[in-house]
Amino acid sequence: MEAKLSNIRLSTVVPGQMTVENTVHHLTNTDLAMKHHYIKAVYFFNNEFAELGLIISDLKTAMSHLLSRYFTVAGRIRRRPEDNRPFIKCNDGGVRVVEAESNTSIDEWVEMKHSDVSELAYRDHVLGPDLQFSPLLFLQFTKFKCGGFSVGLNWSHVIGDAFSTSTFVNMWAQIVNCKTLSHISISTKLQISERPSTFQNIDLVGNHWFNVNNTKMVTFSLHISSKNLDQITSKANAKPFQALCATIWKSLAKIRAQLEPKTVTICTYGSQKNEIKSQGNNQRVSKVVVDFTVSEASVIDLAELITVKQNNSDAMFYGETLTFVNLEEAKLYGFELKGHKPVLANYAMTGVGDEGVALVLQGPENYRGRLLTMTLPSDQVVALKNELIKEWNIGRD
Repeated sequence: MEAKLSNIRLSTVVPGQMTVENTVHHLTNTDLAMKHHYIKAVYFFNNEFAELGLIISDLKTAMSHLLSRYFTVAGRIRRRPEDNRPFIKCNDGGVRVVEAESNTSIDEWVEMKHSDVSELAYRDHVLGPDLQFSPLLFLQFTKFKCGGFSVGLNWSHVIGDAFSTSTFVNMWAQIVNCKTLSHISISTKLQISERPSTFQNIDLVGNHWFNVNNTKMVTFSLHISSKNLDQITSKANAKPFQALCATIWKSLAKIRAQLEPKTVTICTYGSQKNEIKSQGNNQRVSKVVVDFTVSEASVIDLAELITVKQNNSDAMFYGETLTFVNLEEAKLYGFELKGHKPVLANYAMTGVGDEGVALVLQGPENYRGRLLTMTLPSDQVVALKNELIKEWNIGRD
């Protein structure tokens, strides 16, 4: 049996209150550096969720209330006539909503798709070529035959990083649960001001914001058990993120041989703040460059380089070099609906370059392990999985 979606329906949700006319959100260089990237987030709820009586219209109504505060997300891209620089016109254009049904259970879907979240977060969304009509966010609600349910987001990175996505979702849940904006911790509307940026010489040309790869890219996830994690951190003498990065870096170096990555990009964040005013593209980017054979290096040395010897970078494109993103502190399981938390939450990055990207996320609640979601060239995936099983026992079911 092939996992498929059917009964697909489209609609639009707009802010519950009109945004002040001529309100705009100026995009920083950092924002525009992210314009080819999209964050896909999917939250799975088991069949107990169906017993709550919460229906899709309730989620839409709560989203309408949230967009009254997060009005930038409901806007559309425009360009300044004097210099062609893009900005967001907060015109209440709304977010697009997809409703679908799956012919599988959640467990079957996760197994068949190797935890790939693409189809559950509207796979085809990119900005353009008609920028002025392109929604910045797609939502997808999917019902499974087991009675389970998933909520997916396809979030344009130009409006904020993965922590912004997570905060947005968690505030949405607060509205669903409280029924009123006055009872949730939103203290201010989004500040419409230019944030400082070290990104320079941003390409402003083109109205179709997507990346063209030279090879087929595949997204998949690996569950790192607490036992595996203890083994990896012990051998690397490092914290989980640094240890996992070193392990993947070394393993891919073996597979790519003469083309092994000598430069990797590290993307980290501070602690997540549940405030609208703190949202945007606030990631810290650094690069590690080596002049030795990575496949022969120890994971201890690689982990130390990732931890200590990071060179600040003023450029960022996921996958331009092999990229590692630390989402361990993102509050993925804060999306609690009527007392029910997701049984699994997964994030992925699309629009990445050919070198690939790996996201390190927290595992499910009460699970000390990690979820490792990677987008890599398809011809390297099987070899990488085999290497991780052989050397680290990762991915062995």
